[in-house]
Amino acid sequence: MRSARLPALLAAALLVVGGCAAIPTQTLPQPANIGLGQDNQAAVPQPENGLSPPDIVRDFLDNTADSTGDYAAAAAYLAPGSRAGWNPKASVQIISTDFNTFPSSTKDPNQQMITVRASVVGTLNPDGSFTAGTGEFQTSYQVNRQRDGQWRIVRPADGLVIPYSFFQVNYHQVPIYFYDPSFSQLVPDLRWVTTEPTSGLPARIVDLLLDGPSAAVHGAMNSAVPSGVTPKTTVEQTDDGAILVNLDHVPTETDHTKQLMVAQIVASLHTETDGVVRVESEANPLVTGHLDWRFSELPVYPLPGPSANLPGLTVAHGRVYSLKDGDPVAGQAGNGSFTVRTAAQSADGSELAAVVAIPGTGEALRVGQFGGMLSYVDLNAQQMTRPTWAPGDVTGSPSREVWTVADQQVVRVDNNSSAGVWQATPVDSSALAGDGPITDLRLSRDGTRVAVVAGGHVFVGAVVTSLAGSVAIKQVTELQGDTLSGVTSVDWLDATDLVVATSMPRLPVVKLSLDGLVLDPYLTTNLTAPVTAVTGAPSRPVVVADANGLWETSDTTEIWQSIQHTDNGVIPLYPG
Repeated sequence: MRSARLPALLAAALLVVGGCAAIPTQTLPQPANIGLGQDNQAAVPQPENGLSPPDIVRDFLDNTADSTGDYAAAAAYLAPGSRAGWNPKASVQIISTDFNTFPSSTKDPNQQMITVRASVVGTLNPDGSFTAGTGEFQTSYQVNRQRDGQWRIVRPADGLVIPYSFFQVNYHQVPIYFYDPSFSQLVPDLRWVTTEPTSGLPARIVDLLLDGPSAAVHGAMNSAVPSGVTPKTTVEQTDDGAILVNLDHVPTETDHTKQLMVAQIVASLHTETDGVVRVESEANPLVTGHLDWRFSELPVYPLPGPSANLPGLTVAHGRVYSLKDGDPVAGQAGNGSFTVRTAAQSADGSELAAVVAIPGTGEALRVGQFGGMLSYVDLNAQQMTRPTWAPGDVTGSPSREVWTVADQQVVRVDNNSSAGVWQATPVDSSALAGDGPITDLRLSRDGTRVAVVAGGHVFVGAVVTSLAGSVAIKQVTELQGDTLSGVTSVDWLDATDLVVATSMPRLPVVKLSLDGLVLDPYLTTNLTAPVTAVTGAPSRPVVVADANGLWETSDTTEIWQSIQHTDNGVIPLYPG
């Protein structure tokens, strides 16, 4: 999604003082390999003699992740007549590493069919984004004996089938940065690029950025880069160590737009360099008077987590308490004026939304100033999920929007009208239909995505706002559906990772990349399944609840430590 709505406040903040640097002489784009010092290609290893047809297929798949020489390592396992007709770039399917091969003979003794069966991990899309998958993968390869007695694959289907462990070695995850709809925050869009040649990584990253947001977040993110902008020369490291990005076809744009473009470029390249990024257009500084940029110069960063003076909350026995010391919070939420079932503090700490019990009728939502009076919202239901706050606006004002799920209807409650009243509006969540009852929903802290627990599984989707102002959850994907079940709770660790709690004794708590590809289990020591609630935030310990109370840890490799002032049935809550 492209837009020219660039807030002056944000753009003005990007006007920092910079120096000029010499512009190196440019040449036509050409391949380079900085690691080798020249454009060298190692000889492709050939298959061992005497490999059986199943071994030929296994080794072929193991080598499909290596893109060097147009996938020459994998092509070596194909019959000579089949190599030219194989299109490895047609698609990328990722399967489990422990795949199985099943040979079957044919009437021809010089031919065998090898069937491959594996668990589906997912698909790598043309835009470099990963889509998680479930179920079983199965395909067959015809393997023929050649004149020299060696077995080779003939006429393989186009595309790549890559075992997961080899994908991990040969592909590199990078965040490509775009903007939230208000252009107030840089937001990462996870992509995967080949690791070789290493000299080409910056160019591959810039290409992905210029192509715009991935299909997974279409409509939820914006780019300041106008359509049609391309690299004029190869994006590569210069003699003085800077990464040169020289853009072509940049239309006449305001300095505001150009500054936001620079922020996207420098932030996206930050995973590959801590040094200088030189941003040009037609061999001139893209931003007049400022040629060389460092990440530390950018005032726009991904939205941080709660500030250190907001320790978090707990809900227990119908009241809201401080997570730090266990004392009840001030105001109605902590003094027993009503029975609180669950709650959420806004990211800046100034507001509180609470789901409260209504005897005989179910639950209602109250919203107001933290520590003060909480007003009823015209929203009643038999059951609501814990609320979750949208971010505040670009001026730093408090959030005026909170979400919950009321009797399986996703609703957003905002206070943007002239009347100053909190009003509930349905969110189009039809993309979640059929996934099971929704028991938890968390907005990302940048407001572009949503994480959902439905039917005991975890899903992510994009938050898309139409020109008319209606809001929908779209591009919904289930994450690790074959591995995670009995999911009870989810939260955002940061802009790219989730923390998930389950009823599974083997995997009570896991860290999960938002594209679902990387799952990192936390230790199980001291935890008792089911883990019923979890909360996380950047630079904060993860806090979970089980039958014995609250536990916290700062890393997946550390043992869970008890938080002594809590007991059974408590719900931990970080702001957001």
